[in-house]
Amino acid sequence: MATKLQLITELSQRTAHSITRNPVNWTSFLKTAAWNYKYPFQDQLLIYAQRPDATACAPIEIWNRKFGRWVNRGAKGIALINDSGNRLSLRHVFDISDTNSRYNRPPVLWSMQDRYMDAVTETLENSFGDLKDKSDIISALVSVAFNAVEDNYADYLSDLMYCRENSFLEELDGLNVEVIFKAALRSSVAYMLLVRCGCPADKLFTSEDFQGVVNFNTLDTVSRLGAAASDISEMLLREIEATVKELQKAERKQNRTIAKNQSEEHNESRKDERDGEDGTDIHNAGRLSDTRPGAAGGRNAHRQVWDVTQNISEKPQERDVRQPDTVGQADGTPGGDRPDGEGADRENHGGISHEQPRAGQSGRPDGLDGTHEQPAALGGGNNTGGAGVQLTLFPTVEQQIESIKQAEDEKSSAFSISQEEIDHVLCRGTGF
Repeated sequence: MATKLQLITELSQRTAHSITRNPVNWTSFLKTAAWNYKYPFQDQLLIYAQRPDATACAPIEIWNRKFGRWVNRGAKGIALINDSGNRLSLRHVFDISDTNSRYNRPPVLWSMQDRYMDAVTETLENSFGDLKDKSDIISALVSVAFNAVEDNYADYLSDLMYCRENSFLEELDGLNVEVIFKAALRSSVAYMLLVRCGCPADKLFTSEDFQGVVNFNTLDTVSRLGAAASDISEMLLREIEATVKELQKAERKQNRTIAKNQSEEHNESRKDERDGEDGTDIHNAGRLSDTRPGAAGGRNAHRQVWDVTQNISEKPQERDVRQPDTVGQADGTPGGDRPDGEGADRENHGGISHEQPRAGQSGRPDGLDGTHEQPAALGGGNNTGGAGVQLTLFPTVEQQIESIKQAEDEKSSAFSISQEEIDHVLCRGTGF
């Protein structure tokens, strides 16, 4: 009987071959990757295979302790391959749609708005140079994608040139390989930016723009193209995200200030009305409107799908798709808690907005402990052969709620002072 790790490696391998089979498959993958841009390519591949509609994924501990949300009973985890230790193992993440909160507050993902265009454009130009066209947000995003690809594609191209064997790129000269790679990368990065920023990417790009991806028909070549598109788009989207969040934060602060001032004016008006009833000669000029506060409207170039030929113990950090018959000895329990559950660093779990400030660039989502792995055979996902893991041996909803309470207590205690310290200060007096 196939192990869980074997099933997932088979799924990863099949999906890697399928996404560059035609432009439709590739753009379908890019849609999922755009929403999960803080995950590396090999994780995006498995998220797409199991939950193509996922928009923000994180381990169960992150949902509990950082966002105060529990994973619903019966939810299926998205299995990802963890290669940070000496052996390959599985860890699981859950999409935001599988979570809930006792406060019934919907989670907020950052979104690009027309009113943010000037600030976002300025940020992008400061980081990636003058934009060829910034007449509107779509043109600006496409222009900055082309700039970023131009600045970074050579790092990935040099690696691609050495792994073209058995691909459609093998018989082409270096110049043609460069032209095909750069064109595919430009379109892919621009497409991901448009998707994540809510723009109609499919109206701007056609199948012809992605025709070159069919040449990346081996695990090695698709890994290089996928890693380049993932890395460059992440770099751009992080800049956009940071700017948008700062603007949204400023809007919320302004709205709270306005609401506070209007509330004070409203209370003063009520006082004046009562004084008038008692005979004071103060005229109320009018009634205040019922106003409420408004809502806020080079990294590693060798991230690949796990290789079918690499030895696990000799090169634990390689990320190529593995053949099912080579991973049997690697299907072990993860070696305890690790500070980084995935290898290289990416973070922020899809840009979910919450009350506390977010980290910037470091720290990809933490992996789950080995005790949380589901020993049963993996269930089917979607038409790509997904293998979701149903939430059975993960913490129950009740256990998760208790974990959330503990996290909240820890936050509260960080700002509390013990009674013993208070008594000690009182006994000392003022010191004057």
